[in-house]
Amino acid sequence: MKDKPIEHRKSQRYLLEDFGEVVIPETGEYFGCYIYNFSTGGLMVYLNHDFKEGEVFHIKFTVGEKTFERDCIVRACRNFTHNQKYVMQIGKSLNVSFRVNVEFKESLSDEDVKYINQNH
Repeated sequence: MKDKPIEHRKSQRYLLEDFGEVVIPETGEYFGCYIYNFSTGGLMVYLNHDFKEGEVFHIKFTVGEKTFERDCIVRACRNFTHNQKYVMQIGKSLNVSFRVNVEFKESLSDEDVKYINQNH
């Protein structure tokens, strides 16, 4: 009998690789970010801010003619290693220090996911 792969995530992840903007509601601080992948329930973003698990921020990104905005809850924040940072600088011209997994407070709809996949 063939083993089926185990799905560890609630929602399938899709590659996006696009830029967005993060706003920290308490301070009004904002800065750019690089979105690596997304799902209906959240995304992985690369940036230069060391978030703690449970912190909240607002993200905004545009795909095609449509802008998406969501409040996000940080689920994990990890440092890139020196070598990973080097590869990001050379391969993608990105100067980032952290990768952050977040959960959307309000999920993307299936229609939104379809639109993003067809227009990025």
